[in-house]
Amino acid sequence: MTSVPIKNRFLICAEPITVNPLQYSYHVRRAFSQIIEFKPSLRTQASHSVPIGGSFNPQYRANEMFANHGTRKGCIILNQNKFSLISDSNYALRNRFIRAAWNQGIPLTVGGRDWNRGLSWTFLQLLYHAMVALRAHQVPSLSQITNPIPRRFHRHLLGPIDDELELLSRFRTCVVIENESSYVSEKIFQALRAGCQCVYVGPRLNSSDFPKGFLYPAERSASDICQSVTQAIDSEYSIESWQIRDWFETSTFAQVNSIQTLTSSISEQIWAWLFSSL
Repeated sequence: MTSVPIKNRFLICAEPITVNPLQYSYHVRRAFSQIIEFKPSLRTQASHSVPIGGSFNPQYRANEMFANHGTRKGCIILNQNKFSLISDSNYALRNRFIRAAWNQGIPLTVGGRDWNRGLSWTFLQLLYHAMVALRAHQVPSLSQITNPIPRRFHRHLLGPIDDELELLSRFRTCVVIENESSYVSEKIFQALRAGCQCVYVGPRLNSSDFPKGFLYPAERSASDICQSVTQAIDSEYSIESWQIRDWFETSTFAQVNSIQTLTSSISEQIWAWLFSSL
């Protein structure tokens, strides 16, 4: 990159600081002349029509919807075991919720990498992310430190998942905890497409924007998430695939918050900068 003049370099900070704090640090940003930072408002800035509910997942299947006829059981959360020592991160919250759910007897299944890792691996991850935070001039938050999942719970772990959408379609309820509570990712759309109910931790959402009985908003606490999961499991919920498809085609929420709307608005800013530099 050193051979490219600074005036010709741009940086896309497409994830919030909790996910990648270094991209927001001065020593990185000073190497670029144009910086597009993560902002939820970017999702509303695309000037042309874009497809609904896009995803970076290469296994994403835009036209596949899974009906739920009310016979499903159990609850699932799909996330890789990750770390961040930035205070607004929800990574540690996932760990605490999983422990609390199992201790309360909630039938929770966990899919994703690295949940079966031990103390040594966890310590090295925390040390690394403490160094990342310090290098980005952020004070590491001790509240984000968690212990590994105890071995007695490993029977509930599925490990890496080949087909997330198909797996979700086997469960009644899906728990979605965003990396931080300022933005909407593809996870909530994936839960709806799979025919699940969704216990959701993220920005405040209006349940009326979704099919009836789908959304159970929860606060950023393990106990509140567990309570919302119990409410979802104890309620009645069914939905046909045509109803899910109709929501994706007509919902303003889906239009504004889709990943493709975000990437479309970012690409427009890039093109505007390129043409202004000619």
